[in-house]
Parts: sequence; C-alpha cells; structure tokens
Amino acid sequence: REGAARARLLTDPHSPPFYRVNGIVRNVDAWYTAFGVKPGDALYLAPGDRVHIW
Repeated sequence: REGAARARLLTDPHSPPFYRVNGIVRNVDAWYTAFGVKPGDALYLAPGDRVHIW
C-alpha cells in the first residue's frame, strides 16, 4: 500500500484525495462557518495560517 502511494505521488498529476479536498477547504473561511469547525477540531487551521490568494 505504501509503495503504491509513493508510485502514485510520482506519476499522478493530481494531489492525493485527502489533500485535494481537505487541504483546500481548510483555507476557506466560509467553510468554518458552514460546518461549525472550531479550534480543537482535526481540520481546524488558525486564521493566520490560512492561505488567501484573492
């Protein structure tokens, strides 16, 4: 399983599924409001650590 994951990282142009979804929503302020995510929750990211491009 680990070997397959490594091979996929080297050959698949897409991010691994966990990061493709969770890595994005953690940076969307509205997601915290919509789903009631708070400090202490597994996917919580402090506002100062969130990436804002636009």
